[in-house]
Amino acid sequence: MANLCFAFLAIAIFFASSGTCLTELKTAYEWKYIEYIWRNEMHDKLCWGWDPTKIAPSDVQYFPDGRVLIVTPQYLVPSVVSLSTISSKVGDGGPLLQPYPGWEWYNFDDCSGIKSVSKVILDKCDRLWLVDDGTNGPDEDPCPPFIIAFDTKTDKLIESFLIPESLAKDSPPTLTGRLAILAVETYGRDCGHTWVYISEIGTDSILIWNGEKIWRVREDFFKPTGNDTAMTVAGVSFDLKLGITAATLNAPLYSQERYLIFSPQSTDGIVARTSELHDSISGAPVRYYGPESQVIPDGVRGLSVAVSREGILVKGSTDSSIKCWNTMVPLKSLGTLAQNETTLQFVTTVKFFEEPDWGREILVLLSNREQKLIADGVYDVDEVNFRVLTADLVDLVKDTPCEIPVAVPADRALVPFP
Repeated sequence: MANLCFAFLAIAIFFASSGTCLTELKTAYEWKYIEYIWRNEMHDKLCWGWDPTKIAPSDVQYFPDGRVLIVTPQYLVPSVVSLSTISSKVGDGGPLLQPYPGWEWYNFDDCSGIKSVSKVILDKCDRLWLVDDGTNGPDEDPCPPFIIAFDTKTDKLIESFLIPESLAKDSPPTLTGRLAILAVETYGRDCGHTWVYISEIGTDSILIWNGEKIWRVREDFFKPTGNDTAMTVAGVSFDLKLGITAATLNAPLYSQERYLIFSPQSTDGIVARTSELHDSISGAPVRYYGPESQVIPDGVRGLSVAVSREGILVKGSTDSSIKCWNTMVPLKSLGTLAQNETTLQFVTTVKFFEEPDWGREILVLLSNREQKLIADGVYDVDEVNFRVLTADLVDLVKDTPCEIPVAVPADRALVPFP
């Protein structure tokens, strides 16, 4: 792996440092447990095996029309549905969820519809991308996995690609080997060219789909080993083999070249040119850039990462903090935008969306206290377990090392991009 000394010393420091928070995040939604708007409450709860102590949201996505999507994959029990929008109705556990696109997409009798999704991505053309990894309940045989896209303006299916069996699973259908979407890269006004990047969780592989063909890329450092799997969240220690569960594209402000920033457990941060990832379909090598040695303390790991349109990289960490770095200026110091042992336990989502009236960029986080589910096997449904938190990005980074400058300095460094 090549070593870009300054650039990736910067990455190493970023993933290990902290600073000061002046503006608090706001709790937009919170739940003690997940419940749905049932068609026939008694029938549906019984037939679907609804168990609110074992359903965990893993992702959130704001739609341009104001709707908010919540993702609930199937882990320990059938989660009833994997995609839901937050309704205006409130139950004892919190806001009730409405299945998306509708109830007709969910059943456990066969392999039709949607089975299990853990992450979603909304591209610039308002297409909702996801990977259904085919998990059909914890005790059922898995269904074939698909890459799927919906048009959020109409909620109609616009893409469905069957992932071949040879690429579908790199291991038995356990947590290791599950498929999760990492990033979606598009070009053209109408997003005519699209690449989808997919993680095979806990393995040494990612999948890449170019709109027509799909292939696997293997790298040893994708797979977590040894102390890389040790984590501690809010005083709860556990071992979790995730590998790469988060990645983000750079902000194309001053460079036409696109880069994918991976956040693997095995190292502090890895960057690759997407053009080389595209060419890997023919077996061409991919050059990865990153620090030569680990600087993050064992047990402190990143779970989610995103880059704003202004080049602000934000990362959720297992130490219940949100760290930031303005990649458009030379790295001098780092900021911690938030640190909260209550609200920021196990932040699985960091995203941005554009406020429709004023165009301001809003930071969105989802925390789900998943360490409770890992350690105890259940959630305590008398406590608040899940939160969606938001903040205006400009206000949040003001007076921190990540503040967005009025003008980019002439000596700016396109860190971490070579």
